[in-house]
Amino acid sequence: MLTITNRTRQLLIVPKNNGSSVYLGPGERAEMPRTEIDGNTKIEKLVRTGSVSVGEAAPRSVPEAAAQPEPEEAPRSKKAKPQK
Repeated sequence: MLTITNRTRQLLIVPKNNGSSVYLGPGERAEMPRTEIDGNTKIEKLVRTGSVSVGEAAPRSVPEAAAQPEPEEAPRSKKAKPQK
């Protein structure tokens, strides 16, 4: 995965190889597979002009809470209906 970052002060519409586009506000980033960026002449032009930067995405770390299994809840008993 690669990260593409908008370096301008305006909204950029970044076309991907699959035909869709990514909208990046000023300073925003988006992760894309390398296949969406490699050989993309429009992204290459944005990089040459300094409008965007492309770099390796930081590896995602698993938060501690997500790494630990959830404790199983005891089955809830049904509430007794009040007698009339």
